[in-house]
Amino acid sequence: MKKIAVIGICGYSVFLKGGTIPKKNESQVFKTLHTEAGGKGVNAAAALSKLGKNVSFLTSLGDDDNAAECLKFLKAYGIYENAIIKKGAKTDYGVILVDNDGGNCVSLYTGASAKTSAADVENFRKEIE
Repeated sequence: MKKIAVIGICGYSVFLKGGTIPKKNESQVFKTLHTEAGGKGVNAAAALSKLGKNVSFLTSLGDDDNAAECLKFLKAYGIYENAIIKKGAKTDYGVILVDNDGGNCVSLYTGASAKTSAADVENFRKEIE
């Protein structure tokens, strides 16, 4: 079976749902809190794996507790072999506010993913080919 190669972010996210997205200098209260590993790249890789595809996923994680949570997620989908731990970096983090109508606002911190190098991608070349 051929592999599908995906390069993307795996970070940790907090979702606050059921409130009003604040305006500048305003605070709002939300009704629910949910946390999980995720990101567009890792979500695509996990979905492909769930569909029975053979997936190679390249991502960079920090050397923090959030990376451990991300690795648990990656291992659950069998796509952890190409996770690079960047020493001294923090894992990417997202804060997603979801209002009562389903509209959202996303704020991201790009930590380890911003340290993914050309050499990291070159080392992943065989997976891409």
